Amino acid sequence: MSADRARRNAEAERDELYDEARGNNPRLQSLSEEKRKLEQAIVQLEEDLEEEQANTEMYMEKSRKSQSLTKDLKSKLESAENERGSRLKGQVRSLEMKISTLEEQIEVESREKHSLQKTNRRLDRKNKDLIGQVEEERRRGDQLHEHNDKLSLRMKALKRQLDEAHTAPTP
Repeated sequence: MSADRARRNAEAERDELYDEARGNNPRLQSLSEEKRKLEQAIVQLEEDLEEEQANTEMYMEKSRKSQSLTKDLKSKLESAENERGSRLKGQVRSLEMKISTLEEQIEVESREKHSLQKTNRRLDRKNKDLIGQVEEERRRGDQLHEHNDKLSLRMKALKRQLDEAHTAPTP
């Protein structure tokens, strides 16, 4: 009589564990899919970040060239002012206009550079957040996998107990 009760208890526990293990499987698949999507998002953000960094470097190089050209033009202007010729006065005005244009261009490029740096910082923060999410999902997936393994081991033990209960002589 106690063997029958033990067998029934073992079968009930086995059925509960089996149902619980089956219930975790879709959750595990959902987490895996979410992890895959987050990893794709990270790859895309890293590509965007690399592109933004390349653009920033390009604008910085343009800015350096513009500053160098401005210095050259200012030097030429100073030299032209020293000669004071009527012919040079027209060149001086032309050079002043070029300097003004270049200074405006430098200011525009400086604003663009600032905007790109701001975008880079935002992308870096977003990338770090996504990496943290992926790590958390990975930990959750590992925990679910570990729980599933424990349930499988428990189910095997219960099956063994059930088999032993079946094979044991009933008094």
